[in-house]
Amino acid sequence: MLPCDGWIDWAQPGGHIHIHRGVEEGLRFIAETARFRVGDIPGEGVSDAVRVALAERFLASGFLRIEG
Repeated sequence: MLPCDGWIDWAQPGGHIHIHRGVEEGLRFIAETARFRVGDIPGEGVSDAVRVALAERFLASGFLRIEG
């Protein structure tokens, strides 16, 4: 995770995800937490829609997976 000017460059095998710095707290939470609900993602002023979008982006990249 590399902070850039206004963005965070999340590097993982197969590519990079560029994320707005406003969700850095949530991003760190996702990176450090093995199991969570989308509603658990922290971030002052971050809407549920943004939490869902962040989780969906990491699901699409393969970093996260849904457990039944």
